[in-house]
Amino acid sequence: MDRRSFIRHTGLGAAAWSLANPLSATDFLEDRKFRISLKPDAIGVNMPIDELLPLAQKIGFEAVAVSSDWLLQMPEVQLSNLQSRMSDLGLTYGSAGMPLQFRETEKRFKNDLAALGKHAVVMRKAGITRVGTWIMPSHNELTYEENMDLHISRLRQAAKIYADNGIRLGLEYVGPKTLHDAARYGFIRTGRQLKRMIEEIDVAGVGVILDSFHWYTSGETAEHLKIWRNEDIVAVDLNDADKRLSKETQIDGNRELPGATGMIDLMTFVGYLKAVGYDGPVRAEPFNETLNAMDDQLAAQATYDSISRSI
Repeated sequence: MDRRSFIRHTGLGAAAWSLANPLSATDFLEDRKFRISLKPDAIGVNMPIDELLPLAQKIGFEAVAVSSDWLLQMPEVQLSNLQSRMSDLGLTYGSAGMPLQFRETEKRFKNDLAALGKHAVVMRKAGITRVGTWIMPSHNELTYEENMDLHISRLRQAAKIYADNGIRLGLEYVGPKTLHDAARYGFIRTGRQLKRMIEEIDVAGVGVILDSFHWYTSGETAEHLKIWRNEDIVAVDLNDADKRLSKETQIDGNRELPGATGMIDLMTFVGYLKAVGYDGPVRAEPFNETLNAMDDQLAAQATYDSISRSI
């Protein structure tokens, strides 16, 4: 279940880098190590994988987030062939989603956890090394500490399964104040709060999914990025904010492609990724209705263009 569906379902919707020496133009333009990734479902692109991969390569993407549903249905020989096909096209995998509902009942969690081992094995055989999920920033029943304990316990179990298969688990904090205030008890919405959770989970490979939109809406600055090293960052989302709304009134499911409005300081955000040598996937996840309604190829091209102009 994606975040927008979850929010509707639960009724919550409506480094050595120093600030004393800011990045120069030369620093910003130095070679990047991260790869521009296509996340098809985030931009409304829906096509068979044998059409998606050559389209991504033709446009200029360097990585693709391949659907777990596709992979789980593939015989092992097809998984191997897929790796070869991607290699021939010069593509690598982006970060995949984690199919574990850890936010609901214990029964649902245990049922999903029992199936997670198969998911991890298939991801490993396909060659995927990064998966991720997001943290809801509020709860109607659990206090902050109760919710923290629940997340640590459940995510630790999932992280161990992935770690045993050589896969890193990325966790994304969700910044908008509108979601933080949507339920009785507020929860994690900043990088520092998430860092504490990661440290308490204490499983190798667990890290952060950094999203420029959440960095911005949580009120964080360049200083707050300094808690993350390359080895802490599992994936990165580049998005811009709605220019009609203030920082405090931004809506999670209503974002823009990177650089579309200039509301978010992407030069500082991307500059830090370069400064720490981040070497994973960078993708756009705007959840934008206009983009979703576009022709698949046009949507993918617009997304690539927006990312490439922002890096």
